Amino acid sequence: MKVFKKTGEASRLIILDDFGNLYDFINSDFPILHVDGMIDFSMVTVYNRAYITPHNGKTGLPGGVVHTYNGSGMARTSWRS
Repeated sequence: MKVFKKTGEASRLIILDDFGNLYDFINSDFPILHVDGMIDFSMVTVYNRAYITPHNGKTGLPGGVVHTYNGSGMARTSWRS
């Protein structure tokens, strides 16, 4: 899990389950992202957006995808290698 903090809002957790689903703890009814093979992820918050890179605990997953999450809805693919 990682902490996602937007300006003017309470911190929230982004949580990875055992099936490659990421959930925003504020609304954990549905995943914000699903990636097959994701065992772990890295995340950084910049300009009130979370930039998420799925990986297997050692290296990035094939395809080099970065996802962006703005705090509502689903994460979107923002960059591919």
